[in-house]
Amino acid sequence: GNDYIEFISASPSSDIMVVVSIKWGKQKFENVEVDTSEPPALFKSQLFSLTGVPPERQKIMVKGGVLKDDADWSKVGLQEGQTLMLMGTADAAAAPPPPEAKSTVFVEDMAPQEAQSMVMSGLPSGLVNLGNTCYLNSTLQCLHTVPELATLLHSNVGAGNEQSHNVVLCLGDLFSDLQAMSGQPVAPWKLVSTFRDVFPQFAERTPQGAFAQQDAEECWTQLVLSLQRSFTKPIAPSGAASSAAQASSSAASASSSASSSSFFANPVHRLFFIQLLTTYKCLESADEPVKSVVEETSKLSVHPSDTKFLHDGIRKALEEQVTKQSPTLEREARYQKTCRIQRLPPYLTIQFVRFEWKAKEKVRAKILRDVQFPFVADVYEFCTEELKKKLEPKREEMRLKDEELMRARKAAMKGTNHTTPPAAPSATPTPDRPAAAGAAATPAAGEAMDVESAAHKSSVPPPPEQVVDNETGQYELAAVLTHMGRAADAGHYVAWVKHKQDMWIKFDDDKVSVVRDEDIRKLSGGYGDW
Repeated sequence: GNDYIEFISASPSSDIMVVVSIKWGKQKFENVEVDTSEPPALFKSQLFSLTGVPPERQKIMVKGGVLKDDADWSKVGLQEGQTLMLMGTADAAAAPPPPEAKSTVFVEDMAPQEAQSMVMSGLPSGLVNLGNTCYLNSTLQCLHTVPELATLLHSNVGAGNEQSHNVVLCLGDLFSDLQAMSGQPVAPWKLVSTFRDVFPQFAERTPQGAFAQQDAEECWTQLVLSLQRSFTKPIAPSGAASSAAQASSSAASASSSASSSSFFANPVHRLFFIQLLTTYKCLESADEPVKSVVEETSKLSVHPSDTKFLHDGIRKALEEQVTKQSPTLEREARYQKTCRIQRLPPYLTIQFVRFEWKAKEKVRAKILRDVQFPFVADVYEFCTEELKKKLEPKREEMRLKDEELMRARKAAMKGTNHTTPPAAPSATPTPDRPAAAGAAATPAAGEAMDVESAAHKSSVPPPPEQVVDNETGQYELAAVLTHMGRAADAGHYVAWVKHKQDMWIKFDDDKVSVVRDEDIRKLSGGYGDW
């Protein structure tokens, strides 16, 4: 599911864990654990979470020169307590939060003038819990962060699938209510009733007669599929979407072209769906040709049980060994399955699969493993070579702007006449103000992560036909959906949505409060509360 899963794992042997310090500019990170049983590439993902410096920009100085991704730790000679020097520029959008942490502030606890100011500034409305509907309320608040979706819902929606269309109509009415209520709680009676009628599994009741708790990931999937079915009106591709649709790859060019044609005809596809080029190489037959297929998915699924960092989790999810029928051997055989992204949507959803079925105990357990995630995720490494070439111009543009910003900051610190630079380069978007194509945006962290791409930077969302693909491979974290508790069929869901710099809105059903970046960093797991 879309949540954390209880999981008890043995700690790594102490002889393979080395504690070091990391010196990065003027900052120093103490007591950083290095798992020498894992390749240095994982260590770079760890440093990415700490510093915001993408792995491809990192230069880690060790004995003998710069640490390489495939280096042998035994030859590096890492010593306990050693200080390693890290060189590299962090993404501007991943700047560290202010040192002073502020506690959660509820609107009802504010002074009247301050509370009124927050409401007037656009503090969103919460949703009333109508009987274990926190899973739905949290999902809706995450979807509500996508301004283009509101535009679609207010447009003339085609009939599509009749039942799912009814859900979409109710969703459009609810989004209008959220916009109109200006901070007052909204009771989504109509949507909840229709949703349970169309999808009976969400109308399940407990032995006591109350509505049962449901899985937020399953709810997210059904809502996205309902939207997909309703928005069937063809929309001509434009901008990066058009060029992506025309891209070809050797083994899968024909199927890719056909897939892209239908792919871009649906605006919901264009907003949320990823295209993957998947290859299957038989490990038991050198004569069997590599098979390539183009696949579509609305989310990337990361398994917390075998990773500590989001970046590493994505890598493992896209590269795995599977068993399937071999046409050459005429039996089941092992295959190396490798997925590469060939199209990035404006919004990227990442799911932490934190619930798993334990056959022996016959229960769904929750994995509590701590998986760190950055505020800016970079998926460039996982793209096809063709897509990388398309991303490079905007990435280079962002890199030059970052360097210019750093020079201006250094000059300002030295007391020169340079003008004080802005807090972030113009290419970097903010969740409350979508950015120009190619800025950054990221997925959620504790559960399903909705990540906003930087394809917008005006207060008015672009119409569906003008939505373009992500052009940098970077995503800024826009929303997080988390599960509190240890049981799969119980607990409580909460949504966390970015409002502006170092300010997030926590949606605990109809309780709306303000939290800071520091609170979001705590959603990485490791314990049962979130």
